[in-house]
Amino acid sequence: MKIDKTGRLLSDNALKNMGGSGRFKAKHGMKNTPEYRAWIDMKNRCSNPNVRSYSNYGGRGITVCKEWVESFEEFFKYVGPRPDGYSLDRIDTNGNYEPGNIRWVTNRSQQNNKRNTVFVMFDGQKISASEYARAVGMKPDTVHARIRRGLKLDGAIICK
Repeated sequence: MKIDKTGRLLSDNALKNMGGSGRFKAKHGMKNTPEYRAWIDMKNRCSNPNVRSYSNYGGRGITVCKEWVESFEEFFKYVGPRPDGYSLDRIDTNGNYEPGNIRWVTNRSQQNNKRNTVFVMFDGQKISASEYARAVGMKPDTVHARIRRGLKLDGAIICK
C-alpha cells in the first residue's frame, strides 16, 4: 500500500496499474493528442473547484458520465478524432457531458450555443441573433442593441 500526492491510499493492484510510480500509465498512446486534452479539460471543468471555469460547469451541476470519467478510450470511441479547428461542445448547454449531448464544432458554432445566446425566428428557422445579422448583412452588435432596446428586426421574431 502507498499514499499518493492527494492523500489517497493506493492498493497493490492500483500501484501495479501505475507501473509502481503512483501515476497511471496511458495504455492508449494518445496522451499528447487534442482529444486527450479535451477529455482532461472536460473532467476538470466538472470536478475540480480550483479550475477557473468550474463555476460554469461543475458548480452548476454539469457532470461527465461515469464511463467517460473512468475511460478515455470510451470517450474517444464516442467522439472520434477532433477535426482541425474544432472543439468539444455540449448540444444542450444545461446538459451533462454524455452520449447524445456532445459533438466537435467550430468556434463560431460554439459561440452560437451558449446560455446567453439570443435566438430569433427567421425564414422558418430558429437561429442566433448573430447568425441573423450575417444573413441580413448587419453587424451583430447592431442586432443585439436593437433587441436590447426592444426594437423590431425585419423579418424576424425574437424568441424568449
